[in-house]
Amino acid sequence: MAAPGGQAGWLRSPAWDAAFLLAPLALTGLLAPLFPAGTVGGLPAWLLLVVAIDVAHVWSTLWRTWLDPAERRRRVALLWTLPLAVLLATLATATLTPVRFWTVLAYIAIFHFIRQQLGFAMLYRARAGLPGRDLGGRVERAAIQAVCALAVLIWHVDGRPFDWFVEGDFLGPTPGWLVWPAAVFTSALVATHVALRVRSGRANRGGDLWFVATAINWWGGIVLARSDLGFTLANVMGHGVPYLALVWFSARPHPDRAGGAPALAGRWAAALFAGVPLALAFAEELTWDLVVWQERLPAFDVPDAIVPIATAVLAVPQLTHYLLDGVIWKLDGPLRARLGFG
Repeated sequence: MAAPGGQAGWLRSPAWDAAFLLAPLALTGLLAPLFPAGTVGGLPAWLLLVVAIDVAHVWSTLWRTWLDPAERRRRVALLWTLPLAVLLATLATATLTPVRFWTVLAYIAIFHFIRQQLGFAMLYRARAGLPGRDLGGRVERAAIQAVCALAVLIWHVDGRPFDWFVEGDFLGPTPGWLVWPAAVFTSALVATHVALRVRSGRANRGGDLWFVATAINWWGGIVLARSDLGFTLANVMGHGVPYLALVWFSARPHPDRAGGAPALAGRWAAALFAGVPLALAFAEELTWDLVVWQERLPAFDVPDAIVPIATAVLAVPQLTHYLLDGVIWKLDGPLRARLGFG
């Protein structure tokens, strides 16, 4: 039976899930390999993909934390101490080992991106009334993580004409012989997952499509992509758009769901929801360019001692978002009520 506020097997509805969760993931994975080698997006791609989606989705976490009175009261200690702890960690890393700062950040980001795919899969299982901790749930978790990790392993072995953050941020070299046992292991997990899903006899259409779309996105955007634009499109759209949609759904008050940020009620809710993260994202990226990258704005002399400090400070929102996501999307009672899971 469907939970209040949604339909069985879908987080909200077939049309909503297809438009905001599944299509951004699958279609960009299919499009990524089609861009010719060496294609870069330039300013339009930077504004749309990096600023308006990638960085803005990081700042949209505000609607599930500091800008939500209920969540702010519930997690007051975490919301104050976590950014401070992250700042101390980034300052130490950027000043003591600046060469490996982006390496550390890249691997934390990859872990976070894989965990998001896993998190949506578990939300779909919960919506469909399937246990998350039984054998089927554990195998699905392992299969999703293996599918994504294998694509990243191939990237490490063969290299790609793009980078996660900056050139040389991955460790290496990685022995090529690791790919085949990893591929066999992943194939066995996927086959076991499919067999368990068929044997269960329980419908989970959205979750099954999410699994397929995840594989398309990660393999199309990493293994088959030949350009920076192709990778960025699949990576950013497949990660950022579903996240923004979920934040909107969970933070927006709804008659048959409990909770929601009061600030997101009313006729201007959509403009406010998009405008706040977008403004902060634009300010952040301009600061990155002005002080660290100096690629788009007029360059000026920045003292060498300032760059690692600025890098550490500017990385705090991103890392805080990564860590908070491991907490605010755990399917406890308040979140179940917000999502209408009953």
